[in-house]
Amino acid sequence: MTSNENLFLEAKQCIKIINEALINSDILICGTEQARGNAVKSRITNRALLNYIPNDKGYTINPKWPHLREFYQNIGLDLSIYYEYFDIPSVSAPISNITEEYNIIFAHTKASTGNIQIPDVIAKYINNENTIIICANKNVYPNDHPKYEIANEYVNIPIAHYIDIIKQATEIHVVNSCFSCIVYPLQQTNRLSATTVMIYDRKPQPQPQPQWKNSPKMRMQF
Repeated sequence: MTSNENLFLEAKQCIKIINEALINSDILICGTEQARGNAVKSRITNRALLNYIPNDKGYTINPKWPHLREFYQNIGLDLSIYYEYFDIPSVSAPISNITEEYNIIFAHTKASTGNIQIPDVIAKYINNENTIIICANKNVYPNDHPKYEIANEYVNIPIAHYIDIIKQATEIHVVNSCFSCIVYPLQQTNRLSATTVMIYDRKPQPQPQPQWKNSPKMRMQF
């Protein structure tokens, strides 16, 4: 899918959400939709939000991720809100006691503009009896592996079902995409159990076929 096709789908989704919003709902148009000068304008009536005075409280953001700062700035908020208040409530996971039975390696390797590969991580843990690799976008285990069925329960499920997995994982390896926006504030405010948290720069796959031999070199260790 091309970048233009992605933008078209995003625009359609935004319009659908706006059209379905209640008549008295507050609406925030931000990001690319705001830049396009969309016919639908933001409508904020919440007095606490309108009277709020932004204060980052010394928080900063990686300059590679300006969209995070811009999102909060567009609504009149700041980075302290992102770091101190961002969370996702726990919901029932497909397997309720998985965090008690295994050390968990959480991964997400697919972004809208390409994938990353983490063969070294997979090779290290795939046959570790006490560890399971939960990858949100694919099952890294072969079909005949004893942990294949368990890992398969966690592929492409609603994001909220991953939050306890993320918080209690022993290692986290994610591409700079939607999951990194969840992991980052939790890591910065010491709400993760993981001592190894890797956020990898996304790299477009080469055409016609991807031929990754090693993990991308551009990565950040927090």
